[in-house]
Amino acid sequence: MPLPIPNKGEEQSHFISRCIAFEKEASPDRPMAQVQAMCYEAWRNRDVKQEASNQSWASVDKSKLPASCFLWVEDPAHPTTWHLPVYEGAGGIDPDTGRYRSRGPLNLGGLRAAAACIAGAHTGKAMSVPASVKAKLEGLLRRNKIGEYVEE
Repeated sequence: MPLPIPNKGEEQSHFISRCIAFEKEASPDRPMAQVQAMCYEAWRNRDVKQEASNQSWASVDKSKLPASCFLWVEDPAHPTTWHLPVYEGAGGIDPDTGRYRSRGPLNLGGLRAAAACIAGAHTGKAMSVPASVKAKLEGLLRRNKIGEYVEE
């Protein structure tokens, strides 16, 4: 699952604490040293412009996306528990898994689709998601100036 993004004006210590809590909830078996390293790396890369794609989201074969392309992964071993794809795949298809080898760029259409899904566009009822997933989605929407964040 992608890590949180530092919010504009957020202090490093606050972000690192928030990031560690998020990642430990998402991957409780991951060693603390690895989680800390990932969060500090995310902090160091906070000003790096994230690559984004405008490729048609309908043309992306979501059945071949690895878990890292999804905002919410309940169990990495079971693809039926992967929710809200927003990244394209990259690195070619792994013959062993039938999925892309790595996460590609953020797809802006996929990001809009995930926001609409959470809001209830498909069912008419808002989707119940963990707060950490909603915060990650809002961070991506804000960073890419989509929806209510267009004027920020």
